[in-house]
Amino acid sequence: MITCQHARQLFDRYLDGELSPSLQAELHAHQLSCSACQTELAMLEACGDVIMLDRRREPKLSDSFTDRVLMARRSQLASQPRRRNWGRTLVVVGSPLAAAASIALCLTLMWPDARPRPTAISGIAEEPAPANKNLLQKSGASSFETAQNLPTMQMPSSSLMESLLTTVVERTSQTVEGTKNNLSKLELLLQRALAETNARVAAQEDGSLRRLPSGDQPAERQGTEQELPGSSGTGSENGSDSGSDQLPEPL
Repeated sequence: MITCQHARQLFDRYLDGELSPSLQAELHAHQLSCSACQTELAMLEACGDVIMLDRRREPKLSDSFTDRVLMARRSQLASQPRRRNWGRTLVVVGSPLAAAASIALCLTLMWPDARPRPTAISGIAEEPAPANKNLLQKSGASSFETAQNLPTMQMPSSSLMESLLTTVVERTSQTVEGTKNNLSKLELLLQRALAETNARVAAQEDGSLRRLPSGDQPAERQGTEQELPGSSGTGSENGSDSGSDQLPEPL
């Protein structure tokens, strides 16, 4: 793609018809995108037309040369179809719109929010306006309802946790007390069972000893029974002897 400076250097060769087809195509493409070069080339073409007319007749230098160039340019423009440069139109129209949009965006971001925010005084939230109430009823839960319900949603959660903890602690203490009572009752039952068992064993031993015959009784018991009669006889003899010894002598 050629530049404006390069295009101006090619204008004379273009007007003389000395450019190659490739350079002519590049120059035409540059004219479509650059209006300044297009205008300058058109003025040069108009000057060339005036010079060609002057060559046919005797050239005369006068003040009307510029006027004739401008008239040739006007006729050339009138003969050519007018092409509207939509790109430039969009740039010219879109630039103010883009600037206005950027300014509006900056004002929207920097300007404080004008909507009233819900404020709570001593735990009581302000009620929304009737229009806001209708809007909330139609569109469902909004940010105002969410902000207003947040404290009420948190309070039941803490009270619920406290009630659950107290219930768990009470049930645990009741379970421990019941376990202690059951252990004490079990201990008493074991003591009673041991006492009854000992009493039954003692009673069975006494009954078995009473039911045994005299020959089957233990040797120690028979020895004691045999010693008892001898001891009683000797005792009587000793008693008689002692009695005879104790009689008073006759006077």
